[in-house]
Amino acid sequence: MTQKKNRFFWCAVLLISLAFSGESLAARRRPVGSRNAEIEPMPEPTQDDEFDWKLIKTIFSRSPGNAAVSTFSAKYLLNMLYEGTSARTQTQQELSGHLGRDAGVNPASPSIVNTMGAIQTNPDQLISASRIFADEQVSVTQKFTSTVSMIYNSSVENVNFQQGPQAAQTINRWVSEGTRGLIPELVTPQSITGSILLLANTIYFKGLWTHIFPEAATATQPFNTGDGRTVQVPFMKQIVDHYYSEPPQLNAKVLRLPYVNGRFSMILILPNEESNLNQLLNALSADSIHQAIKTMEETEVKLELPRFKIDHSTSLKEDLQQLGINRIFQDNAELGGISRGGQLPVKVSDVFQKTVIVVDETGSTASSASGSSLVFTIATEPERFVADRPFLFFIEEESTGTVLFAGKVENPSQ
Repeated sequence: MTQKKNRFFWCAVLLISLAFSGESLAARRRPVGSRNAEIEPMPEPTQDDEFDWKLIKTIFSRSPGNAAVSTFSAKYLLNMLYEGTSARTQTQQELSGHLGRDAGVNPASPSIVNTMGAIQTNPDQLISASRIFADEQVSVTQKFTSTVSMIYNSSVENVNFQQGPQAAQTINRWVSEGTRGLIPELVTPQSITGSILLLANTIYFKGLWTHIFPEAATATQPFNTGDGRTVQVPFMKQIVDHYYSEPPQLNAKVLRLPYVNGRFSMILILPNEESNLNQLLNALSADSIHQAIKTMEETEVKLELPRFKIDHSTSLKEDLQQLGINRIFQDNAELGGISRGGQLPVKVSDVFQKTVIVVDETGSTASSASGSSLVFTIATEPERFVADRPFLFFIEEESTGTVLFAGKVENPSQ
C-alpha cells in the first residue's frame, strides 16, 4: 500500500537584464524547542533580514491577488552584480547598504554564498543555479567572469540577442532544466531586445511535510477572498502538535509546518478575524517576525489549510527603487567592472522574477503511522488554525534562519 504524501514544490527564477544606456546593440532564527540546546542562541535580526521583509512588504502591497517572491534569489544576483561595480561609487554604496556589505571590501566569500553552501546539501530537495547570458558582441571582463565562477559557481554563456527567438529559446531551456520543468518559459524575444547581459538565477525546492495530511479528511469549504467573495476550495486537515504563537504585535496567529529532515519549515501567518492582510503587511518587519517565532510554543493544533498553487511573475525594478536602489538603473550606473562592450556605459534595464509554488496531495487513501491524527489527544480542545481568509507564509532554512521564499494567498481557487 502506497503511503500518501503532501508535496510542496517551489521554483523561483530571477533575471537581471543589462543594456547599454542610450541605445541597444541592435540600434536567522528558529522556533523555540526545535534547535539543539548546544547550538548558539537565535540571532537577532540583521540588516540582511530587514532587506528581505522590506522587499516582501513592497511587492505584496502593490500586487493584487496571490503573489510569491524569493528575496534570497534577488539578493544572490544583486551580490553578483555588486562584484561588477566600480570601487567607492554611488552604485556600490547603494548596493552595499542593502546587502550588508562593506563598500570597497570584497571578501573571499560573501555571507550569502556561505549561506547557499549551507542550505544546498540535498539536491533532491533544493537546487539553485546561476548563469550569465552575454551577447556575442560584448566582452565580459575576465575579472568578473572569474569572480562569479569561483565564488558564485556561475558560468557565462554567449548568445546573440539580435536573434531574439533563438536567444530566448536558449535562456528558457536553461530555466526549464533548472526548475525541473515547472517554469518552461521566462523570457520572450521581445523582452530581451536591447539586452547585452542577463544575470539569471533559478531556485527549485521540493518538500514533504513531516506530518502528512490524511486524504480522507480533505473537504471542500468556503474561503473568504481578498476581494470580498466566497469560493469553495479543498481544505487539508490535521490535528497534531505544532509550534504556535499569537503575537500581539502582528495581531495574527503564527504556525510552523516542518518538512521532512527538519531543515526547512513553512511559517503560516493568519491575520485574526478583526484584522486583515493589509494591516498585517503594515506590521511586518524583521523584528516582529523574529519575536513571533521566538515566542512559539509546542501545542496541539487543529489545522485547516487550503490547497493552492501560485504562478507569479513580476518586475522588481520599481520595488528596488522604492527601497533606495536606483543607480543601477540609471545611465550613470558605475558597472564598469562587468563589460568591455563599447564606449556606452552599462546599466540594468530590469529585474524580473517568476515564482511557481504548488501545494497538493498525492498517493493512496491509506493512513499511516507517520500521518497526523484527527482525534484529540488531550482533554482540552486544541488551538484552531483555520486559514479560510487571506494569509501569508514563508519558507525558512532553520540552521541559518534564511528566508528562501515568501507568498500571500488571497484566493486559493485561482
